[in-house]
Amino acid sequence: MQTITAKEAKSNFSELLDHARREPVRVTRRGHVVGVMVSPEDYEAMRVFYAERLLSTMS
Repeated sequence: MQTITAKEAKSNFSELLDHARREPVRVTRRGHVVGVMVSPEDYEAMRVFYAERLLSTMS
């Protein structure tokens, strides 16, 4: 997983989007992770996984 600074993300947003389609990208500010950019497909897979996990704990 690639890591870039928030400043780099802002300056190179188009490249960040392109890279995030291939693999998640950590975004840091002052040395701390403040976010992770993922592809829509990865986001949807995570959303479904956690929704199913939540439903299984409620049953």
